[in-house]
This record gives sequence, structure tokens and C-alpha cells, in this order.
Amino acid sequence: MELKEFEESVQTATVVGAAYGIHRTTLTQAAKAGTLGNGVYRSGDAWLIKTDHPDFLEWLRGHEYQPRVKGYRRKMASQEDVASNEPVAVQLSMEEPAVMIPPEPIMAREVQEMNALIEEQPEAEEQETPIYPARQRVRRLIVYVDVQRGEGVTEAGEHFTFAEQALLSVVLAQIPFLREAGQVRVWLCGELPTDASGSYEGWVLERALRQWYTTGKRGHYLSDERPEETVARYSRRSTDQEIEIRHVYSWFGTEGTAGEAREAIQLLTRYLQLVFGDDASAYATPALTFQSLWTRLNRIQKKEFAPLPLPLREQIRSTSGQGRIELCTLSGLKTLPSLYYYDGIFMYSALAWGLPTEIAYHDTRNEYAGKVAARYRIRYTVPTSWSHLGLFMTPREQVTGNPRDRHTWAFPGAEYVGKTYETWVDGSELDVLSSAYLTIDQGFAAWSVEILERIVFKPEKESAQKKPLDGIIEKLATLREKVERDALEAQERTHVFQLVRGGIRNIVLHGIGTFNRSTRNVTYIMGMDEPAPADYTSRREIDEDTVWYSVPTATEGYSQQFDHPEWAAQVWARCRARMIKAALTLPRESIIAIRTDAIAMTQEQPVWNANTKRGTLRLKWAIQQSVNAPHTYEALDLLQRQQATNA
Repeated sequence: MELKEFEESVQTATVVGAAYGIHRTTLTQAAKAGTLGNGVYRSGDAWLIKTDHPDFLEWLRGHEYQPRVKGYRRKMASQEDVASNEPVAVQLSMEEPAVMIPPEPIMAREVQEMNALIEEQPEAEEQETPIYPARQRVRRLIVYVDVQRGEGVTEAGEHFTFAEQALLSVVLAQIPFLREAGQVRVWLCGELPTDASGSYEGWVLERALRQWYTTGKRGHYLSDERPEETVARYSRRSTDQEIEIRHVYSWFGTEGTAGEAREAIQLLTRYLQLVFGDDASAYATPALTFQSLWTRLNRIQKKEFAPLPLPLREQIRSTSGQGRIELCTLSGLKTLPSLYYYDGIFMYSALAWGLPTEIAYHDTRNEYAGKVAARYRIRYTVPTSWSHLGLFMTPREQVTGNPRDRHTWAFPGAEYVGKTYETWVDGSELDVLSSAYLTIDQGFAAWSVEILERIVFKPEKESAQKKPLDGIIEKLATLREKVERDALEAQERTHVFQLVRGGIRNIVLHGIGTFNRSTRNVTYIMGMDEPAPADYTSRREIDEDTVWYSVPTATEGYSQQFDHPEWAAQVWARCRARMIKAALTLPRESIIAIRTDAIAMTQEQPVWNANTKRGTLRLKWAIQQSVNAPHTYEALDLLQRQQATNA
């Protein structure tokens, strides 16, 4: 029997079966029966076959004259009559999916349960297993590494170790098959590793690496504000090898080991494939994953959403904030009788319905447009009789008078009665006045609201394209609920299912945020004798041998379809409106903090405890004893950690 060549020796049963014309079921049954010996092992719900292992090759020889997939021998005979072509080299981009695992059954559950998740389609006729000609591919390696623990695992399941807290160069030296790989992604797991000075950036940009590597083609992305988002990219000087190093933080935070992160990414991919098709996968970030799924659905549904005019997009982007994050502890409060923390149930998924797609008018009329999507530039005055939290997100610079605060936000309330401010708000935020007063007109009068400018969108029924996010959000929300149900039947893998559940939440959270994303710079660290990157905007010599270049990332045509800051702005505003409406039902002195879709308070809300619907608040944790009142975010975080430890 002619042995097939694979780009990697370890392959799934589906890939091996397609190459040899053996039905996947035959291979999996042999694996379960143990007849493949040590030539197979289980990874999550998938069987992985070591195609060069003697046990598998022995079984394969014995299987040579067994029945094959229908049409296989005819295909092979016809292929022998065709002159062979030169092998095709295929370059794999690092922005391809994080894993490419064919779908396997997630649980021992009837397929009918998934019908509610997948659009009904006519039953397809049974097809012959496709036989693909062998292609020479650039090998791609994915590894998961926990530097604090000194352990790692490859995508294929091969474990390796190194010294705890090791330098990046030491970690790379221990990765199996690193030198043979053309494309490498290193997922960092657990706590962020640091260099001797305590810098994560210093660790990923280790100076010693520069003798073997230069900056990768796409540059490093460095973030001082959010170091966990830093991405280091290297090109090996002697080869075409590209290495990308990023943390799994955007997917799972710092929870989980390298093995758990690997299993969670694989399991998440199989869930996505069940709903969005076999080509769906978990990409490098939740945002990229959302973009891929959304564009896939738009192609199927023949939908296309044109961006707003550039000046309007830039105006919305520069005048809209995200979630309300506010420490509300009264200044004179020393202790709390108790502390209850209520968190929104998959909040953003409940707020992304019916987003607008077309502008009706943009003018300066001092007129509230009613219950339609709109943005308003308003001038308002906090009433002298007001004794609660503020209603409107306002540039902090107006409150403090400090120009350094112009990029942050405040919510002027009882402490600023009689003061007048100017800001942009969403129609949903103005509608909060109808909850605080008998009518919205009374609210407008009490707060002296004057509309200076407005951007009003067309109602859904008048728009050519509508519901831009409804479909994908509903699919992801339903899928998350399935993960929760499946977790009940897999108690031994509870933490992995929790990571998958959190990953789906982050797809929605980061996916919505990506519509407001602006361009950013990448960094190239080059030797003095190396050519400078094109289009750099700044150059800095950091020592006698090294230069740092800053290069703005270009906005490609593909990315322009995601330039819809009006969608992100409205979801964020709807969340702020929902949270302040909830807060206004509570005594002012009982509110300790609002954090995007969560609220901390001193009084239990029994009615909220029973909530299960998406977009509602439910109790997440509680400290039912006296504690010191937190007057900083750090103090509040400490109370939360102490509660988690005690629990």
C-alpha cells in the first residue's frame, strides 16, 4: 500500500480516512477497540492518529483489502493515469483559525437537539468521501505555554517542560519541532510572565532574541495601558519562519493551565462548527472570530451594510464612551453592613437588537425625535433638587477643569447640582428621564435639557437593510446556553466548559467593540544596519545597535466593512441606560459601584436573585457581614478576592 504524506504526522481520523479512502467511523471504531495500539490517542472528543507509528502502519497493512469508501479505488485508478503535477506550496497566514479540528460529537446526545441552533436545510444526499491530492504545505505549529508553571503543550498534545519563570528564549528552545515549523503561534496562559524589572513587554521583547530574530512582517503591537493585549511577532533571520506570541487573555483571562486553554480552544471550535459550519473556528482573538462569523452569515443571507459618511463615523467615535465605571461609595461611609454584587446575564447580547443602518437626518433642531435610534448633543443642568447618581456620561474635563481628563468620563450627579455641562448622549439615555419623572417632558424641564445637534436614524421598517447583528448574536447566545447544559453532563471538565462559555461571551463583547476600533500603530525593532520599515512615522534609537520604528497600520478594504461605530456606541449606551435605571430604584447611599453591567450595593434585592433572562441582573457574590467601605477600585477588588477565597 502506498503510504500518504501529511504536513504533520499527527492527524485527525477524518483527514487520515480521506487520504486512504477509509471511512472515519472505521478508524474511530478501531481506535476505541484498541486495535490501533499506541498509534492513536484521544484529544477532547477527537481521535488523533500518529500516521508514522508502527502500530498504525501494521493495522493499515492488515486493512488494505478491507472495504473502502465508495468510489475510492475508481478515483485512485483514474489518478494514476493523470500525469503528476509539481507540488503546490501553500503559505498559511497567522490570522488563520487557531485550530483546524473537524467537527466531532460534543456529547452523546441526539443530533436533533441542534436543530434549534442551525437553520433548517434540505437533507443532503450521501456523498463519497472526497480524495484530495497531496500538497506540500508550510508547517504551522501552535503551542500553549504557562511560564509560571514551567510547562507547555503543543496543539497535537505533546507536553514539554522548562524552568519556571524562564526567559522567552529558553521557552522557545524547548518547544518541540520549532525549527521545522514555518508559522508558529505561542499562546501564553496563566499570569503574565515578566523580566527582571517586572515588565511583560520586556519579557516578550527579550534582547537576547535579536541575534536570531528580527521583527516580524506585521510588526509588534505594544500596549502600555493593556499589556495583556501585547503581541510580539518575530521573523527568524536564517529562514522564513514567523513566530507570533500572544496571551490567551482576550479569550480566557489568566484562568486555566496551558492544557485547559488548549482543550477549551478545541472544544470552542467544535461548538462554533456545529452552528456556523465546518469552516468556523476560534481565531487569534474573539474579535477576529466574530468578524469571520459575521461576514460568513452576511454572505449567506446576502446582506451588506454600507458605512456612514466618514465625518459622521469620526464624530461618533470621538464622542461616545463605553460602559459606565463609577465608584459610588459616599465619602463619609466607614463600614458597610454587607456587600452584594449583581452582574448582568450576558448583557450585551440582550442589547444588540435592531441596530440602525441608515441616517434619516442630521440637523440642529431642538426637538426630541422620540423612540427611534438617535444621538443628541445636549446642554443640561443638574437640578438643585437632585439627590442621586448622575444620568449622562460627560467628558471629565468639564467637571474637573483639567485638560488631561478630556479622554475620560464622569457622571455629574448630586455633588454637582446647579452645574451645567455639554455632552453627546444616545436616545436611550435621554429616555431614562421618563423613568425618573412622570413624563419625559417633565424630565427635560427638570434637567434643562437643550438639544444642540442631533443625528437621527431611519426606523427599521424604512431601511433597505436591517437587523445587522440580530442573527449572529442570537446564534451565539443560544450556543452559550447549550454549553451551560452540556457542562452539567461533564462534571469532570467543568472548568474547561466555563472557559468555553466565557469565550463565547468574549466573542460578543469584543465583536461589538471591534465596530468602533480605530487605527493603531505597530512597532518594528531593527538593527542599525537593517532597512527601515516603509511608512514609519517616528524613529527612536534606543542604543548604539538598535532602532525602534512606529508604523500606523493600514485600513484594508476588508476591514472597512466593520467600521460602524454607531452600532457599538448604541449598545454601550443602552447598557448605561439600563444600569442607571436599575440604580435609580435603589437608595443612593446603598450604591457602592457600577461596573459596566454590574452593580455593587449594601442591600440584597431578592427579586433580582431569581433572574435568569439575558440582560437582567442576578446575584453573583455576597459578603453577608460588616466590611470596611471601599473608597478605591483596588479596595473593592480586594473584597471580591477575599470573598472568592472564603467561598
